[in-house]
Amino acid sequence: MPLPAGFHSPIERAYQFLEVKGEGVYELPVGPIHAGVIEPGHFRFSCFGETIVNLEIRLGFLHRGVEKRLTEVPWQKAHFVAESIATDTACANALTHAEAIESIAQVKVPERAKFLRTIALEIERLAVHIIDVGGMCTDLGLLGIAANISRLRGNALRMGDLLAGSRFLRAFVIPGGVRRVEERKLGEIKAGCQSLRKDLRPLITMFMENQMAVERMEGVGVISSSLAGEFGMVGVGARATGIDYDVRLDSNFDRHTQRVNRRLSPRQ
Repeated sequence: MPLPAGFHSPIERAYQFLEVKGEGVYELPVGPIHAGVIEPGHFRFSCFGETIVNLEIRLGFLHRGVEKRLTEVPWQKAHFVAESIATDTACANALTHAEAIESIAQVKVPERAKFLRTIALEIERLAVHIIDVGGMCTDLGLLGIAANISRLRGNALRMGDLLAGSRFLRAFVIPGGVRRVEERKLGEIKAGCQSLRKDLRPLITMFMENQMAVERMEGVGVISSSLAGEFGMVGVGARATGIDYDVRLDSNFDRHTQRVNRRLSPRQ
């Protein structure tokens, strides 16, 4: 596609990668087109055997006009746009949009709706973390564990279907609250959590005790908490460096997260 007349990119297109030379050194280029749905990035590995001597990363982005589209649709339907930003975080994105609308309109959300929103977020978080572990297993060649992890992710998504009528929790969180949920569904979700925990535990143990996995991961990519703080790391990555921050416990969802944990966790 030709560039518009008079357009001058602020980014220098001609980029010279650092070339590592020496006997036995080889380059492994990855990207920029990705086989999945993540945004584009070009990674150039300079390797000597199993050792990565140098890695250069050129990250790109996909512009889909989401922000502009949000200004064009009626606010009552805008949550459909927000939750379509990323399929596996539909609930989180819908919640962010809902909270923005609620803040502008000064809408008070009922306590039960907050409680149900927290359950939805935890189900979504669980499904994402499960498939992330499955991806690690795939990358390490532990395909048997990866296949079973993928199957159990389906069990987590099934709980989303019980709660919202959608495996990916679409159209559940709306400005002002959530869709109606039958009380009996919460009991089924609790049973599903207990079953999922039981099924996941041996697989995670098998993964973490696999010698090849341990050798591939132990001591690799260690980041100091100070560096993580400078780069604004969040989530699991930040907590792994020693940063004691969890948005679920440091926000207004704290009380509801504790209620959800008490209600869904199996009794000791």
